[in-house]
Amino acid sequence: MEDNKRTDNSTLKKVVAIVNGSKKLCAVVKETFAFFEKNPDYQLEIQFSNYQKHASILARETQNVNTDIVVVAGGDGTFHEVINGFDYAQPIPKLILIAAGTGNDFLLGKKQQFSVEKMVDCLKNEIWQKNDLIQIQTDDQTHYSLNIADIGFGGYVIHLLNKQRKIKITGKFSYALAILRAFITFKIPVLRYQFGETKKEGKHLMIAICNGSVFGNGLTINPEAKSTDGVLHITTIGNVSVIDYLKQLPKLKSATKIVHPEVAYHLCEKGRIEVLSGKAYLEADGEIIEIGNQVDFEIKKNAVEIMIF
Repeated sequence: MEDNKRTDNSTLKKVVAIVNGSKKLCAVVKETFAFFEKNPDYQLEIQFSNYQKHASILARETQNVNTDIVVVAGGDGTFHEVINGFDYAQPIPKLILIAAGTGNDFLLGKKQQFSVEKMVDCLKNEIWQKNDLIQIQTDDQTHYSLNIADIGFGGYVIHLLNKQRKIKITGKFSYALAILRAFITFKIPVLRYQFGETKKEGKHLMIAICNGSVFGNGLTINPEAKSTDGVLHITTIGNVSVIDYLKQLPKLKSATKIVHPEVAYHLCEKGRIEVLSGKAYLEADGEIIEIGNQVDFEIKKNAVEIMIF
């Protein structure tokens, strides 16, 4: 990316588009680019991510060239890479997120339907919304999640999904296959967690740390979670069989809280989860994070500004 910094008296706004290079450009993305290219108030640069974590590199580079707005066209995984590329000790460009991937649960949870007309109105009226992030600390690294991080069954599904991608099984069929395989082979780990004053240990099918509300291709794991309220919403699902979990899917699809003795909802600003026995996989926005035996997490308030319609 060229270092073409603007002069101090320039009113031209620099826009960098980061696009998942493995996806074909859809019509609405092309329309978006056409708007910025034709508008004399903006300078557009388009960058394609071509390998894993490439979008993180591109995002970091945007901070070195006085970028005002980053347009991200992709799915939750691309959004995840972008927010993990930024240096949060420096000013962060404003974000326009366009659903153009296999999974777009974060925007689905916000009920966002992008259009160029809506975007133009938001640009004209400076409509941006400050959003929180989940800050995740493993043994040696800090990660960020825009939507939901979960440990247990959901992480295991993503683990299987990644293995299937290596043998060229992709798309929605691959996701359905990974879920089916997880139902058959998943072994519930023993976890210990602490959220504020709440402490508990035992077998847990899943613990979901929610900044957003929707994951798993449209399942509402926490109906009350909002990425703007300054707290994390936690959903814990204890020693529940896969059959029992299946029975709750209608509630997850209809955004209804589950009433079950092994299901609980919590609020916190930070917490810790330890793996006491078994294998536990952590996924954040659909991306696997290696955690060892412990993960710490906390809310990072007002971390990014996102265009919201």
